Amino acid sequence: MKKTAKKGKKISPAEEWTARQRALRLKAAEEYKERHKREMEEQILPYLRDMFAGNAMEGFLANPNQEQVRMKGVLKTINPTQLASDAYFIADAMMAARAKPKETK
Repeated sequence: MKKTAKKGKKISPAEEWTARQRALRLKAAEEYKERHKREMEEQILPYLRDMFAGNAMEGFLANPNQEQVRMKGVLKTINPTQLASDAYFIADAMMAARAKPKETK
């Protein structure tokens, strides 16, 4: 039998084994939780970036003040490649702002 560090109380090998198993289970649960969180972020963050870019592009196209002309539902004088690039620029800024820790007042 071993003595515990706190009170000098003796514990049986079975109790020691149970305590070790409990500690191992808690450690495994924490590792699983962290791994699951990382996996979810890896799956969700690219989708979230695409969603932000789509929303930004939707806003660009809905804005009547842009230098573009609509003729029979077709946009003229607009560079789709630049529009997509601008939308992802906005999305990246939104992702960076999202990653910052929240300010406390």
